Amino acid sequence: MPLPGAHFSAVAAASDQPAPSLQALRRRLAVLPTDHDTLHDVAAHALLGDKIADALRTVLRRLAVAPCEPRVQRVYALALLRLANEREGGDWSGPRPWRLSPSDQSSDERVAAERLLEELSRKTGDDATLLLSLGSARLALLRLTPAAEAFKRALALMPSYWEALNNLGAVYAERLDRLPAAMWLRRGLAVAPDNGESWNNLASLQLHAGSPKAAASAAQQALRCHQRWSEPTWILALAMLAQGELERGFALYEARFGLSRDNVAPVITNGWSGTPAACGEEILVRAEQGYGDMLQFVRYLAELARLGFRVSLECHQPLQPLLANAPGVASIVSLHAEPPSGIRQVALMSLPHLMGTRLETIPAKVPYLAAPAAHRALWRRRLAPLKRPLIGL
Repeated sequence: MPLPGAHFSAVAAASDQPAPSLQALRRRLAVLPTDHDTLHDVAAHALLGDKIADALRTVLRRLAVAPCEPRVQRVYALALLRLANEREGGDWSGPRPWRLSPSDQSSDERVAAERLLEELSRKTGDDATLLLSLGSARLALLRLTPAAEAFKRALALMPSYWEALNNLGAVYAERLDRLPAAMWLRRGLAVAPDNGESWNNLASLQLHAGSPKAAASAAQQALRCHQRWSEPTWILALAMLAQGELERGFALYEARFGLSRDNVAPVITNGWSGTPAACGEEILVRAEQGYGDMLQFVRYLAELARLGFRVSLECHQPLQPLLANAPGVASIVSLHAEPPSGIRQVALMSLPHLMGTRLETIPAKVPYLAAPAAHRALWRRRLAPLKRPLIGL
């Protein structure tokens, strides 16, 4: 199971004085479609409201009129950072980003944002919110030392700037330097105790440090701030599983379907909810995560077969010869093949939850995997000339 990473803030102050409402600004823009201040305020307000496509469309209109105005360039740089995050989470159908200059062919929005923010910082001098954005661009590029420098400069100007404290904690977390990471995160929480992002980062940090009880406590605090946030729910699930609370942990682990990160959970259609099968009904078990997860959780397929299903297993190509003979598997489907339409589907790592797994009910009939006979014969021939004992690593 993959572990979570840190979150950081880049848009604490896209506009120094946010407009009262996006609707009111749009009404003003309809009357004054080329008004510089209104275009800027609409873009900044849309960005703060997570309407990234709206922000980009509006800021591009503004930049077409005045490409060198610092406050507009700042909003654009922040929109680029958010666009990069959106691209990581899925397909992007918004407007094409404007390039900093005709010679800038970089496809990485974060690089473009960093360049623009560095230029603005040189022009405008010390500005805590600008330094936060610059540090965030560097952190997104994993330029950790320059990122830390920018956040520390911001804190020298605003010692209680919780976003900079949180982000500095994220820098040290990326370095796996857990003591200073926890210190900066806790300093941020002392300033803003209802900041779910810092609680979530602290939970992730504690989980990586092998402290599941502390991780669960911090994740619950994050959920107190944002009840429907998938990320701390996922961290809480991992913490519960690490403490042996399997039934609750696997139920919470379903939160992975709400995560934006890639390769955590497959897209399920016509999902199975745990009800018994009609005799011989086909079900496709979708592959999840790495080889180790596949090898561990394939033990549940025999249970599915006992419920009356004919089980097809989606599988990574290198594992197919081994898992084709696993108990309960009737057929193998290639990982990148189009899934058969109309049949039930279930994610492999949802099976423990759907089957109500507790410590005493983990399918434990072992061995449940065996190498194909042809492979065993091949390795007998290869190993026969070697001196004994043979030690496998």
